[in-house]
This record gives sequence, structure tokens and C-alpha cells, in this order.
Amino acid sequence: MYSTLGLLVLICGPVLVALIVACVLLRFAEKDANWLSFLTCVAGVAIAISVVAVMPYDVWQALSRDDDESNSSSLLRRTWAATYWTTALLSYLLCPILMEYENSGDFTTSARLKTSLRRNAVFYGIYSFILVV
Repeated sequence: MYSTLGLLVLICGPVLVALIVACVLLRFAEKDANWLSFLTCVAGVAIAISVVAVMPYDVWQALSRDDDESNSSSLLRRTWAATYWTTALLSYLLCPILMEYENSGDFTTSARLKTSLRRNAVFYGIYSFILVV
């Protein structure tokens, strides 16, 4: 089973970081910011800073590991994989859509979202074309 210290570090560390980031961003963020943009910003900053919170535990696990693989290292491996894929999803999909959504000059939410998706589709289409050529 997973070690108690491992679960404590891997769950409480990022949650504590997310709460601190949310408090700081509530203080300094623009008051009329969209709540989805705000939560995406909190998630992005919390994931980036939680690496600092989890890294010492990862180093400690690597230095104290025996020859056999333990359950806590598999939990750590899954935590790093989740961090990687969440960051990739935010960076390449959600954040560009939200940036174009905020920059859109449309008046309704659905029109802003359509404009954002269309602009991102054009960008990624051109990007994919250049990548293939």
C-alpha cells in the first residue's frame, strides 16, 4: 500500500499550493475576469509551483529506493504523468481558447466561443500544414 508520507506530500502539497495561489490571484486579479479564465490561471500557476512542492519528495524517493519498485514510486510516477498531461492540456488547448475568447469582440458567449474555436482551428491548421511540409 502507499506510504502515509507519500500520500500526504502528493495530495496536501499541491492542494496547499493551489489554495495559496488562489488567494494571491484573488487579491491581484482583475475583478471582472471570467471565472473560467481565473480557474485556469489558478490551475496553471498551481501546477507550475507544485513541482517545487513535490520535487524534494521525488529526490528523497530516488535516493532511498531499493532495487525493487515500490508502490509509492508508482504513485509518484502517476503524479508526474498527471502533472505533465494537465500542463500539456492547459498549454496547448485550454489557454489558447480562453485567450482568444477574451480577445473576441463578440457580444454573446456562444459567438465569442465560436470565434475563439475558429481562430484556434485556423492557427493549428496552419501549424500542422507547416509541420507536414
